[in-house]
Amino acid sequence: MQPHIHDLRLEDLRNWGFELTNMKVFQEENREMLIHPFRTNVYHIIMPFTYVDNHLLDFDKIPVKPYSLIFSSKNRVHLFDQTAVYDGIVIAFTENFFCKNDNDLSMLQQNPLFNSTIVQEISPVNIREYIAIVESIQTELLHPMDEFSAVIVRNLVHNFIMLSNREFNAHNNVNVVKGPDSQITQRYSLLIGQNYKVIKSVAAYAQQLNITEKRLNIATSNVLGKTAKMVIDDHVVIEARRMIAFTSLSVKEIGFEMGFSQTTHFIKYFTKHMGMSPATFRQQHS
Repeated sequence: MQPHIHDLRLEDLRNWGFELTNMKVFQEENREMLIHPFRTNVYHIIMPFTYVDNHLLDFDKIPVKPYSLIFSSKNRVHLFDQTAVYDGIVIAFTENFFCKNDNDLSMLQQNPLFNSTIVQEISPVNIREYIAIVESIQTELLHPMDEFSAVIVRNLVHNFIMLSNREFNAHNNVNVVKGPDSQITQRYSLLIGQNYKVIKSVAAYAQQLNITEKRLNIATSNVLGKTAKMVIDDHVVIEARRMIAFTSLSVKEIGFEMGFSQTTHFIKYFTKHMGMSPATFRQQHS
């Protein structure tokens, strides 16, 4: 096991934050890296063409089925099945590429498809629509790059996600909150993502947002159904779980990395939220 989770940095996707790749080609070009858990700094939409038994997304085994859709937000950890030959399409893009306003950011940050381990089953009658969008993207990428290229591709990706949301919402009760509460929650989540290892106080984040703790709690409760403190804990616990499961760092080293001054404090915190000690969690995921 490696001491740290490998970061696959995709800062310069086609120079404007987008890439469409064949999974088979990606696997061949990155085979040495893919034997270890890795994470990227971009969003992914994966459309497999083949079955894969043991693809891991964070801690969950994902049922990779032909012509299903797997959505992954940035910083999530993937582990490829070493016995499988992957085939399919991977759409990768940055927030800067996709988000031109708060509604775009909400589509990513509040979208249950990107923020869970849901595998979106494509209705057989809609497969052709998804393929048509992918083919349109491929056609556009063959053109010489100009001032229209990024806008056209972005609109096509937007349509792909909207089509997926339509299918998902038809079978699930989804309530996306917009307005000030959404904006506050987005800014709050961004600040936590940047600072959760050193700042774990709701009051400190509320001060940075120039609002009261009460107002912050109202916003996160309305948008996420969670208190502001629970949102911080979610960030801390998921990253601690990743480091315990996917690195060889000791519990003491992980606690220090996560901003805990004492190992005992980290163990108590983790056990409180997970119902088991870091050592037990590591044993279950070794």
